[in-house]
Amino acid sequence: MAATHLQPACRDALAATGWPVRVVDVSGDDRAYWRLLAATWARGRTFTIVEHDVVVRPDTFVELAGCPAPWCAFPYRQGSEGTYGTGLGCTKFGAALLASAIDPWPWIGAQRQDAKHPPGHWCTLDAWVHRALRQAKWGGPHVHYPPLAHARPYTGPSHMCTGEPRVWRAAS
Repeated sequence: MAATHLQPACRDALAATGWPVRVVDVSGDDRAYWRLLAATWARGRTFTIVEHDVVVRPDTFVELAGCPAPWCAFPYRQGSEGTYGTGLGCTKFGAALLASAIDPWPWIGAQRQDAKHPPGHWCTLDAWVHRALRQAKWGGPHVHYPPLAHARPYTGPSHMCTGEPRVWRAAS
């Protein structure tokens, strides 16, 4: 396991679930998160992403594993505005979705948000994933409640481009 800037509250919360967790450091470059998601998707097995600053509850993975929906997410507070959304902070991608012949990753990896966010940039992935899956007629994720917590307050830009993303991938 390797990660930097991993929030202690997240590490402790993941340990409290009792589920096996693999830490993946995606700080090497701005496209490392995109490559991780594309490679994990290609394996075709259900997986759950939990980002470095999202605090799961002890039953989070049990709830996701027991849900028949092929795409699930827990909302969490996003940005300094105090709004809640699903993003990719704690998201399950089920085997049925992965086997649906949809491979959104080449398209997602080619999308440019703006000059600050080149194709495949980590901080725009959640928006592109949601757009790609909606265009492929998957609608939106099945949303689980109550929302999960963030381990730290936001004081900078809402999209946190000044920070370094870290991702936990938990087996479902």
